[in-house]
Amino acid sequence: MFRVGEYDRSGEWAGQGFRSAASAIAGRCRMAPGVAGATVRLARRLEHLPETANAFEKGEISRQHVEMIALPCTRERREMLQGLERELVDFARISNPVELRAVVKRQTDAFDGDGGAGSDGDEYIKNRVNLSPSFGGRGVLNGSLDPESTEIAISALDAMMAALKREGDTREWPERRCATVSSAAS
Repeated sequence: MFRVGEYDRSGEWAGQGFRSAASAIAGRCRMAPGVAGATVRLARRLEHLPETANAFEKGEISRQHVEMIALPCTRERREMLQGLERELVDFARISNPVELRAVVKRQTDAFDGDGGAGSDGDEYIKNRVNLSPSFGGRGVLNGSLDPESTEIAISALDAMMAALKREGDTREWPERRCATVSSAAS
């Protein structure tokens, strides 16, 4: 990540005929443009989080850990997160990224002063579930849910799968989950 940031700041990519560091990295490394862009944006945020960058460079935390700390590091939250950075990195060393995300979210919600309520409505509006028939009539189910809706859906499916298992259903969990979706739809 350090080299990506260094390359971005150098402007060398412009002299090589690229419009941005991200396009240069995407082209040279044969990366998807979105992935290259996200990498450059992450490197830019890490410029303000030296302890996070250092722990990542040493292999003490994963890129997922880095993203959990760096992505919420907006201009408005930067000073607050820098003040907590050492504790967040220490926690990242002993936790998984999901646990770290919850801790960072609590801190950013408290800083934002809304307990997370400001983003709840925005997240709910983004909910989408699509079911499309494919060739041969098979359906392709795809979607994206806010955290609360995800928990509700998982709890409902788990409860329905447990009921099927109690009734003697011996199918593996993916098949039982599919059966619960089918029965919930009918």
